[in-house]
Amino acid sequence: MARVTAACLLALFVASPALGERDVFSKCPRRDVLKSSSRTETTFEWSHSKKKTVKTMHKVLEPGEAGPCDESKMSKAGSVAVVAGRSEAAKKRSAVVVADPEVTPLWDRIAFRNDEFQLRRRKEEHACFSGFENMLESTGRCQGVVRESPPVGTVSTWINWFLSRTEPLQLRAVVAGFVNVWVPQGLPKATSERIMQAMEVYANANDSPSLRPDAESSSWVERACNVFGQLPFMYTCSPHINAVWLECGEVNAAVFPFDLWGTFPPTTPDANEPFPNRDNTFYMCLELFGYHRGNPYFLGMVAAHETAHVIQLGFGMATQAMTEGAATWLESDLISQPARPLYWLGGVPDWNYIQASNIYTSRFGKFYQFHSILLTYLAQEGVLGLEHTAALQLHRVFDEVPFGRGVYDYYLGQAGKPTPKKFVPIELDLKSTSFPLAEALLNWRVAIAASCIEEPDRRPKEPRYLLPKRLQDHPWWDCSTLITFRASERNSVENVDAIRMDYGGAAIYRLASPANASISLAVDADALVRTKILAAGDGAHQCAEVKELRPGETAHFPGHARDIYVVQVNVDPEGEVLSPESAPAVWRVSDNGGSPAWFAGGPEPDTPTPNSAVEGLRSPEMFVPDGAKLEFHASWHLED
Repeated sequence: MARVTAACLLALFVASPALGERDVFSKCPRRDVLKSSSRTETTFEWSHSKKKTVKTMHKVLEPGEAGPCDESKMSKAGSVAVVAGRSEAAKKRSAVVVADPEVTPLWDRIAFRNDEFQLRRRKEEHACFSGFENMLESTGRCQGVVRESPPVGTVSTWINWFLSRTEPLQLRAVVAGFVNVWVPQGLPKATSERIMQAMEVYANANDSPSLRPDAESSSWVERACNVFGQLPFMYTCSPHINAVWLECGEVNAAVFPFDLWGTFPPTTPDANEPFPNRDNTFYMCLELFGYHRGNPYFLGMVAAHETAHVIQLGFGMATQAMTEGAATWLESDLISQPARPLYWLGGVPDWNYIQASNIYTSRFGKFYQFHSILLTYLAQEGVLGLEHTAALQLHRVFDEVPFGRGVYDYYLGQAGKPTPKKFVPIELDLKSTSFPLAEALLNWRVAIAASCIEEPDRRPKEPRYLLPKRLQDHPWWDCSTLITFRASERNSVENVDAIRMDYGGAAIYRLASPANASISLAVDADALVRTKILAAGDGAHQCAEVKELRPGETAHFPGHARDIYVVQVNVDPEGEVLSPESAPAVWRVSDNGGSPAWFAGGPEPDTPTPNSAVEGLRSPEMFVPDGAKLEFHASWHLED
């Protein structure tokens, strides 16, 4: 929403034999919520001379942050106790849990649901069907009817939701005892065999050690259920999941909510009325064979992604950014596979443009990857941890507004703390830039920059400034795309085009190999953009350092030549709210055929409504106590 200029905030302060000490400042345009700032120019300067006398730096370090090579002196801020993995928590749920009505739905929705449906896991049950047998025997939920799998070879008429038609599909096989694989009749033998290979990879039907994501999960699909929860059989009364392969007219895979919620409880023994779609079902488009040449491991990862959606729908609808981001997190980090690359489903003209986009953006469809990497970062021990990150992504707001500061701040505010015993509402901080989501977004971007440091011993040591090990050594971000200024080529560069950042967006600049560099921010720099400087270790005496700069402050990095990364993030505390200043961009008076009326839209006729502006005006559902009196006050003047 709010968009500001990045580079115009930044100036480098150096000691140069030719120039002496000099501040280089740029003026920034006034920030306005929901409006874009104009592009501006700025000037960077640095020196790789050996002169060390520079302007004194103000207090910009957190305690112990300097000198991270000495782990005994590392700051403990942001660290948390080791959090039990979802698989360990699942063991505790083998019996009915008496849920705390205030906090369990927020922090352990799986335990809450187990209590609600009396889901006691039996020893022999697969994690995806934990509690199924006890639910059937101890409750009347399914009314004695179970959706059983038909015999292999059965042909049934399915709805092809993609092409709005019905078509016959054949049950090709049942993999691992619970994955029903449906395919069109008459498929080429090679295609049919490749589908089976993909499904066997997905369910690890051959018990390959390389396909075991962790000690408690024998397959990718079991890992999904250990972290996200069991399949929503309590709404389908079925001990299986359908993997339906069909032509879609597009390269895609999908889950449809009306399949899961369409018919409950089942009313006939075969439970296939009117079509078998009404079940735990995900769809795999045959057009996927044109992507990665139908690699069965790739197709198995897509199937794991869609399984995550089936599980998510069992808890309710959520916003697309978190729904897709979490499923992408599963298909990569949670099953020990590479992160989905940014070139997936098409490249982008400028990676820096994507980095600077709104955190909830759908530009070029890359919000999948960004939220996946954010969850991967948060799930680390020492940041938020797996258990709390899983709880965050399972939270459901049941509407289409962005996932929201309110959700992120609530969960991130518990970093380093035990799970709360009582629910305490939070109040959004709309004044400062130190709210929990702001801290996470800034440190996460520093971690992305740190993965561009090639030598491990030159990276910072604190978990909050690092991605997981495999993403440190094999960066997710294309580091060659960073705006880079090389000290070996020049001492300064002038009139640098600014990067404009939306709310939650970032800009990362690389200064290649300056020695004894100092960096300063202008006194009038936009205070709603936070800046941290990451200096790699120099391989000799200086260890990696991370320092935060506020407007008017300067940071000095002595020692030999080393790479420095300037990381800036727009953390406008009003970035997800509408304020009086943003009213003109949302509301205007429409002529309305001679009857003036307020109109929600862009600032001028026939202009689009700003992103998320109308959604932000919708009030959530409220429950009013009996006897309460409500009054509606209308105003012609919005600012009143």
